[in-house]
Amino acid sequence: MGEALLPRHAASHDRGRAPALFSRIAGFVASRTSARRGPPQRKPARAGAPVGTGPARAHGLSFVHEEENVLRSQTFDKGLKNRREVLGAEYVDNAIAAADDFSRPLQELVTEYCWGAVWDRPGLDRKTRSIINLAMLTALNRPHELKLHIKGALNNGLSKAEISEVLLQTAIYCGVPAAVDSFRSAREVFAQLEPVKT
Repeated sequence: MGEALLPRHAASHDRGRAPALFSRIAGFVASRTSARRGPPQRKPARAGAPVGTGPARAHGLSFVHEEENVLRSQTFDKGLKNRREVLGAEYVDNAIAAADDFSRPLQELVTEYCWGAVWDRPGLDRKTRSIINLAMLTALNRPHELKLHIKGALNNGLSKAEISEVLLQTAIYCGVPAAVDSFRSAREVFAQLEPVKT
């Protein structure tokens, strides 16, 4: 009945397009799947096949994939180095070791893109990036991450007085309750890091 509501030529046109559309969708899905599994294995080119097909092209695609994997590996290694230096090697190593199949992709993403692709950029020094993080995490009300990055800020050279100034300014732009919680979190971190008095 739906076809009867359309002009005859339009219905015929849509029937012709449907297989092509499904074919394109199937091709896209197949390409995404093969990308996850690595470069596809191609058959040898037939005699008279167009230039750019066959084993030579397959080798070229394989080389591109290898280059991408090398670059990603380098970025991950940089990220792991930065992450361990800022947050502490013990914390980072434990977080990665504790990752399972469910959480491992997140650990990989954070290490590669957050700490490798962004924290490794030359535009800002680590101290400035820590200041930004303290302000953002206060605004987002993420006390667990804030405590972690307060430790990171100390490792990156911020003093307690400077951290206090950062959090004081968040009271103006993020709200006093948010700043109160952040000051409380900071004091807890300072207490943990100070040597126990006997």
